[in-house]
Amino acid sequence: MRSRKDEALGPSVLRHIPSERYQRGRDLTWSIVARDPKTGALGIAVASGGASAGNRVPFVKAGVGAVAAQGLVSTPYGSAILSMLEKGASPDEITEALGGQEGAFGQRQFHLINAAGENAAYTGEQCEYFAGHILGRGVSVAGNFLAGPHVLTEALKVYNAGQGDPIPERLLAALMAGQSAGGDIRGVRSAGLTVATDQSSTPIQISADASHDPIGEIKNMYAREQRRQQTARLFAQQIIGPSASMVDGAKPGFTRAMGQFITGRNNGGLY
Repeated sequence: MRSRKDEALGPSVLRHIPSERYQRGRDLTWSIVARDPKTGALGIAVASGGASAGNRVPFVKAGVGAVAAQGLVSTPYGSAILSMLEKGASPDEITEALGGQEGAFGQRQFHLINAAGENAAYTGEQCEYFAGHILGRGVSVAGNFLAGPHVLTEALKVYNAGQGDPIPERLLAALMAGQSAGGDIRGVRSAGLTVATDQSSTPIQISADASHDPIGEIKNMYAREQRRQQTARLFAQQIIGPSASMVDGAKPGFTRAMGQFITGRNNGGLY
């Protein structure tokens, strides 16, 4: 089943009730895919009752797009969708081309966005109940084996309420809201956050697996990384600042900042 936005009606919602039995080999997962209209950053946050969702589901490339491939997952399948975006295919063209295929695609789910903010989603008829997706402007949420549609609506509501916040924080807030609404009915075993800001920057890639609180774990890892970067910026400013000197003219706090950066003190540790 495919879905597009209707500008008059707002985000479109798709849901269905497929088979009643869980089938092994499926990545029963939910995720949020978004683009920040101010910075162009592309990101995905994902949570799952299955293993290694943070490594298996998201496919993100700066300046190209972001794809969350779930349901019956295959790494080449997610990579192929990202490659189609890079070659110029629109999200709607991709869902039309792939959604019409038979066989395994009935067990698959994916949603994607390109660098221009255009998005689309596909949920196969054989995805486990509850399965569906919602498309909004510059954001989509999708999942299967969920507690109900409120998981997706709550995640989207919280994401939209965070306008002006950095996209990693909005994605994490949405993920936590969806989980509080019920999330994956099996519980959450793994989670991940992937954000690409631009082609010259190193993307954020954080994942937690086999954890009792993977969403909380990736949130804490992100916070530690932000503190580490803040210390690194202070360190750099002290070196290149107008009064900085490695001999006797260093700004106050330079030695302390350098020590904290090297040892990881006050930033949760380096990793």
